[in-house]
Amino acid sequence: MRINFAFSRSVARSKGNDPAFLKLLQVIEDADASLEERHAAEAEVKKNILEFGVWIGHGDLLTVKMVQEARMLMAGSATAFGRLEFLFLGPFRLQLLHMKMKKVVVDFTSGMKNEINFEDVLTIPWSAALARIKVTNKGKDIKKNDSTFERHDQFITALQSSYLVNLFDNYQNQFPDKLASITNLEDIVSYVWEMLESFDIQLFFDPDKQSEDEDENDDLFLYCQDMVVRLLLSLGFDMCEEEGDSEGLRAIRRIMVCYFLNSNRGRLNSKYASFTLIDLVVELSESERTRKRMDLYVTINPSGTEGGGLFRDTFMEHCVRCVKECLRSANGIVDDIKLEKEIGGLSVISSIMEHDRCCVLRGKLGKQHSKDMIGSEVREQLEENAAKYNPFCRNSEKIVFKDKPFGGPFKGLSVETIERFIASKKREYNQKY
Repeated sequence: MRINFAFSRSVARSKGNDPAFLKLLQVIEDADASLEERHAAEAEVKKNILEFGVWIGHGDLLTVKMVQEARMLMAGSATAFGRLEFLFLGPFRLQLLHMKMKKVVVDFTSGMKNEINFEDVLTIPWSAALARIKVTNKGKDIKKNDSTFERHDQFITALQSSYLVNLFDNYQNQFPDKLASITNLEDIVSYVWEMLESFDIQLFFDPDKQSEDEDENDDLFLYCQDMVVRLLLSLGFDMCEEEGDSEGLRAIRRIMVCYFLNSNRGRLNSKYASFTLIDLVVELSESERTRKRMDLYVTINPSGTEGGGLFRDTFMEHCVRCVKECLRSANGIVDDIKLEKEIGGLSVISSIMEHDRCCVLRGKLGKQHSKDMIGSEVREQLEENAAKYNPFCRNSEKIVFKDKPFGGPFKGLSVETIERFIASKKREYNQKY
């Protein structure tokens, strides 16, 4: 086993830059060190690398090789779609893209009981009618194609963001001196939590926390409060995806079990709540090494740029789509040999394009974003409407809606309901697996 310094430094980074391991690498590179010292250091480095290989992948050095780069899934660092062996560990799926799409559908269903409603101000149908944007509350129509889903996702995000801006403005007006006293990150976190707690923004199911009586608040406040909670969870999804934060995504998936379960109130038939719960159970019951492998491949970063993370299933769907587009241009019957040639040709084209970008000092392409399908004018209009009706002002007049709001994604959920859901899924799991 010949020492590869780039590979060894990659292992060192993955081991948290262990000082002892780094010192061994320095001895190997030191030209003034004696031959015996360098041989001894080289033997110790080989031992550490092999031990690391057994821990991360049963001694599979192809998986271990350039593990830091393999985490980013850069070109040539991994094969066979990143060697995702954990897909065969029981019913584990981890389809985060589809979970996020389902969340958007649930948000529209909760905030848009009727597609036409010109009476309840600041709601989704009311705002969409003023902005002349076509939206629906039917899941199949929302996910019909990429552009339709993006339009719905961008619109509800812009609308929810206008509520959040109004919440911040009212909190700032109530406590004008707090913002000036912030000096570090800890103060920022404390400020945000105090702001959310002052408006009873509950980001997860807390059985010990009793929400305020609905009669003390108006429907407009309850509706916007609900939408702000859903927005913050969506922002958490996006940030964890971009940063490749597997621990943060695991926390959000736990929250989403109750989130999806309560979307069908009074019923325990939520498919996404069931699958997410089973995924978490399977993941947490695995060994430390297997959980580490899962964490490494929750998200991938094809560009290698900061904040360029993508959900693994998002990247896989892009790969499948590229292959399908390439196959559509093939003449005759597509057999195994032709399929292998087409995919190989696609890899060659990608390598040539990557080489051309590097030659003009452009490097790798960063994370691409969807086209803006809402526009700045609509966003400004939404913020103006929120400022006009001022839903988070404590002194404003109460507004009663025709379609009563839910009052929050966890409103009405009880410990007894969760226990019955877990018991039923436990019986179902034992029967299937």
